[in-house]
Amino acid sequence: SFDPDCEHFGAEKHRWALRPPIDADALGAIEARHGTLPAQYRTFITLLGDGGAGPEYGIETLGDGARIYEDEDTGAATMMIAEIGCGNEYCLVLSGPDAGVVWIRTDNGFYPLRTDGSWDDEAAMRQTPHADRLEMLDWYVAWLDEQLWSRARGAVDRDDVFDRPLEELVDLVL
Repeated sequence: SFDPDCEHFGAEKHRWALRPPIDADALGAIEARHGTLPAQYRTFITLLGDGGAGPEYGIETLGDGARIYEDEDTGAATMMIAEIGCGNEYCLVLSGPDAGVVWIRTDNGFYPLRTDGSWDDEAAMRQTPHADRLEMLDWYVAWLDEQLWSRARGAVDRDDVFDRPLEELVDLVL
């Protein structure tokens, strides 16, 4: 198993599991108060899980009371979706032109994440074109990719592949 003792940062909280998807009644009540949620996030919480395994301390649950607030900098409704620690957090923009985009709130400011993973100062990050801003599912998949890549990097290479008969290597791609 990847991390059976949950020693990876944040794993002690989410234990590498997603919570059950949110039920329709709870989702309806939340959307009645805050408006329709961005499509990718809505898909995530209704089909995959209402929080659980994810970046840093994991994805926050919507059903148990999300922190939704109007952001003073952007004027958009945002919601903390994952705690990074030390007061830093990933936020999902819920309204306006950036609805569905993941922003990061740190001691250095509040700005959108980029699809290529690059970083710059806050002013430059805020100038990132909308098409280059990271949306919810892409953010989550990037985290999953990193977890899998980390596992692959930590696995011991086996050199016996060259000693095996060729017919056993039909799926091997070099």
